[in-house]
Amino acid sequence: MTMIEKVAQAIALSMEHGFPERTRQTWDEMSVPAKNAHRWRAKAAIEAMLDPTDAMKEAGANRLYDQDDMAVWLSEAAYFAMIERALEE
Repeated sequence: MTMIEKVAQAIALSMEHGFPERTRQTWDEMSVPAKNAHRWRAKAAIEAMLDPTDAMKEAGANRLYDQDDMAVWLSEAAYFAMIERALEE
């Protein structure tokens, strides 16, 4: 399963909360247009993550090398590459 599919299914599930159980649909029961709409939302959400916040950058650097400037650059590059790859799947 791709990241877009994982996020799309999570979005679909989150939108089902509050509906009576008898009206809820599983992912497999949804129409193709409904699934595609959730995939579009998922891709938009993942694309929004392409620009990490300063706090995210700092957390990545702290985890890797305790705030070394090179570590910040490496963690940003790795993060960007992972998000880009998720969007290509």
